Amino acid sequence: MKDEEFTIEDQIPRILGEIEKGNRPKVSEVRRKYTDRHAHITDLTPIESIPPIEESTGILSANPSEEEISHFIEYPLRSSIKRLLELGLKPFTSSANKTDLDEKRFKWHALKHPAATIGIIWDSPIHHIHPSIQNSKIAEDLVGNNNAFFVQQTEQQEIFLVLSHPIVKRITAGEIRHSMESLISKFTTN
Repeated sequence: MKDEEFTIEDQIPRILGEIEKGNRPKVSEVRRKYTDRHAHITDLTPIESIPPIEESTGILSANPSEEEISHFIEYPLRSSIKRLLELGLKPFTSSANKTDLDEKRFKWHALKHPAATIGIIWDSPIHHIHPSIQNSKIAEDLVGNNNAFFVQQTEQQEIFLVLSHPIVKRITAGEIRHSMESLISKFTTN
């Protein structure tokens, strides 16, 4: 598959299959690869300077440590992913790095502009995940305000909620972090 044809929607069955099989890289192996890559990133770092972390958010353990999150999640999204997990919501993908600026590589068909994203398993009979009524209303509001969109996987009969924040070259990690935290703050414990 060519890079410009790659989408997360195409990868969802593979990612979820790997999660179900328990195929997770050892944190110690990943640590060597990523220890220094995000050590220099601060809230003032522009997204165009943030390297990607290729592994999926979906490989996080059920109760990930700070260290595990820092190795698998890009700096601008770490606090949002932590909060989602605290709320009982299951993130399976996230991205806030320089590759998200490339319009030829949009990771979601629904995106019309470069964006930082967090994908959440929203309604899944396979994973026994179903949103609360209150969180469903919040998600509908976010979709109505163009801060999120739903993706349906008909094979697994699952629905995913993808939170998004538009990005440009000079947007900083801190601006993305604050925006995503603001979106996540609307949700309640599931």
